[in-house]
Amino acid sequence: MKPILRALRVDNYIKNTVILLPGVFGAKIFQSNILGYTLLSIVLFSLLSSGIYLINDLADQKEDRVHPKKRFRPVASGEVSLSLAITAALFLLSTASIGAYLWLPKAALQLFVAYIALNFFYTFFLKKIVLIEFFTIAIFFELRLFLGGIIADTPPSHWLILTTFFLAVLIALGKRRDDLLLFEQTGALTRRSTDSYNRVYLDSLLTIFASSLVLIYVLYTISEPVMTRFSPYFYTTNIFVLLGLSRYLQQLFVKCNSGNPIHLLLKDRYIQFCVLAWVVLVLYFIYVV
Repeated sequence: MKPILRALRVDNYIKNTVILLPGVFGAKIFQSNILGYTLLSIVLFSLLSSGIYLINDLADQKEDRVHPKKRFRPVASGEVSLSLAITAALFLLSTASIGAYLWLPKAALQLFVAYIALNFFYTFFLKKIVLIEFFTIAIFFELRLFLGGIIADTPPSHWLILTTFFLAVLIALGKRRDDLLLFEQTGALTRRSTDSYNRVYLDSLLTIFASSLVLIYVLYTISEPVMTRFSPYFYTTNIFVLLGLSRYLQQLFVKCNSGNPIHLLLKDRYIQFCVLAWVVLVLYFIYVV
């Protein structure tokens, strides 16, 4: 069971907490019906994500086997057979979709179907296209965000949409930079699009998207609706956004450690402190003040 559990990438379920954001910033997340359906959505989307990860691993076996870390993935290493991976993927995808059909609004089911379709398109086509690969990854996060908006009956604001988009692209660029460094050091081409980039180009894009992310979030915190509805001191959350982002960029540019942002989040105490402090402040300003 251990190999199949690793193949499901349970640690990546943290990405699905994006579904919480519309309810949180809409000041509705603690309403019992909304919280319950939001948590159910996260569970169903996590099952869906695991099914997609298995499909990706099946499609990327050849590239993963020449990667110094990904070659230990259960499918690439042979710990999980192709038949088991296919069976598990179909079971997870169908279970998540049926659950969404039975318990979630129709619009949420449509997002599930769109997520599956776009992931298949990404796995076999879009990931090979320069730049488009990054923006597709960002769309995956946006679909989670809109799903949360449907469940909370609160459409995500343009601020939240843009912030999520820039953050997702930033993380995707960091992962591709890690692939590029590996290619420069070993000559192992683990992604077909990697040789279309160089370090200067990716570093420039990272700077652009990091700057855009900070700008959008700062403007949000000092916007009149936020200052009047939540607190005139909401801008203080910028402290931990800047500290956390600075730490991530240090890991990326100095430590060259951006291949797995989820593992970085789960292991780096500095980033964990910044995320926790940001969450506490946001909840305080929205629900307590």
